[in-house]
Amino acid sequence: MITIGVSLIAAFVLPDYPSTTRWLSEEEKAYAQWRLIDDAGEADEAQSSSILTGVKLAFSDYRLYLFILLQHSSILSQTFQYFFPSIVKTLGYGSIQTLLITAPVWIGTFLVSLLVTWTSARTGDRSIHIICLMLVSFIGNVIVTSSTKLPARFFAMFLMVCLRLSYLSFFC
Repeated sequence: MITIGVSLIAAFVLPDYPSTTRWLSEEEKAYAQWRLIDDAGEADEAQSSSILTGVKLAFSDYRLYLFILLQHSSILSQTFQYFFPSIVKTLGYGSIQTLLITAPVWIGTFLVSLLVTWTSARTGDRSIHIICLMLVSFIGNVIVTSSTKLPARFFAMFLMVCLRLSYLSFFC
């Protein structure tokens, strides 16, 4: 309820465009416009389009629907990270071996996160990186739940953690 209340207040309090922001100096407004041009490829101007046009543009982007599908699929299985040692224990190892087996997965995750953040920053396109990581995570979840083969399930555990990387890619 608090989040909904804050969002309703923010819709009226927060400025829509850098040019209409009263509390920014002219230099700060120009810098904000430059960042929009650098990031999105165009300036965000109040008279350029209506809110309805912006909503239509958002809903016409195929990546939105792909993101929603993959996000909802991944959220259903996102809690694996809290039970990861328990999942690894289903491979048939003891407690100490289970904890040791989880380490390579997170080391691999760290290395892949470096690669993903570097390429997403270099290309400037985070949406494709996020969608690909969510898809890999989804595939990992399918493999780990449908296979009884030990090597396949262990490999799938490396794929499952890619969901965490998709959020990291978004913020970097």
